[in-house]
Amino acid sequence: MKKLFPLALILLTFLSDSVGQQTVDLSFQFPPGGSFRKYHIYIPSSYNQGSANKMMVGFHPFNTSRWDGESWRDSLITFAEFKGLLLVCPDGGTDGKLEGQVDLDFTSALMDSMLSWYNVDPYQVFGIGFSIGAKFMYEYGLKNSERFKGFIPVGAAIDDPGFVNDVISKAKCKNYFLVHGEKDNPNTRYYPIKSAIQNAGANVDGILMAGIGHTFDFQNRNQILYMAFNYIDTASCDYTALLQYHESGPKLFPNPVSDARKLIIHWPDKAIIELIIFDGFGRRAGQMRIESTSANTPLSLPNLAPGMYQFLMRSGNESYLRRIVIVNK
Repeated sequence: MKKLFPLALILLTFLSDSVGQQTVDLSFQFPPGGSFRKYHIYIPSSYNQGSANKMMVGFHPFNTSRWDGESWRDSLITFAEFKGLLLVCPDGGTDGKLEGQVDLDFTSALMDSMLSWYNVDPYQVFGIGFSIGAKFMYEYGLKNSERFKGFIPVGAAIDDPGFVNDVISKAKCKNYFLVHGEKDNPNTRYYPIKSAIQNAGANVDGILMAGIGHTFDFQNRNQILYMAFNYIDTASCDYTALLQYHESGPKLFPNPVSDARKLIIHWPDKAIIELIIFDGFGRRAGQMRIESTSANTPLSLPNLAPGMYQFLMRSGNESYLRRIVIVNK
């Protein structure tokens, strides 16, 4: 995790003690010792420091006469407030454009800081971007797929979907709702990237708006964004269709079990394992990272209600799916 920046941390610690419907406009030096980079936050009225909150990261378009992190944040406030989202928007800096390694690193530093400043559910983080901001969101989101649950790219300014070929496999089981205008070069900017992430195993839906060009000022914008968010917030991956059950490999036991906190994993080799839990309705019920030895490793899970669950276990190129039944005590 990146190092926090003391001045910004002090200011935001003070601000985040109070609850509800605030805007925050601050900056910190990034890289350390470099120029000051701005960021802009919206705290919805529903924000509760005592419980984990959903967060949206907003990536602004390139048009210095209208757009920067602040104006992009302000354009999303109605949407964020209605959906109860903590909203943070990194600024593109002096050139007004989110692009390149410095912006990638700045976004990571800002997201790391948000998780310290506010009570954020790390498994309920989403992205939204417009134009070149949506293109940057594809790049950042795929390179950092473990940080996000889903994305809303709006009018993505993409000339060639090949710019994410090296990381497209990370779209697997991420949620995307594409918003685009039919007069905004959909044969270049919409269909190719949609097909690419679908082929990589993403959950994908979208709307191609009739008569709309390259704009964020389309009719019924907030209603469309609400619909888009409902999809990326609730879509679940059908891992059964993507994976085969393996008799060999790691094991979870005992099964059935009366208390999920007593589950033990046996992975044949030492590994860092990502574990994702789905309930009987395909909804994500938990996620954790485990450092396993070749011996039996307790999972230390929170307790789960009785029922059938699917445990997806991934390490490197290996993926395994196990069904676990939790019974009444």
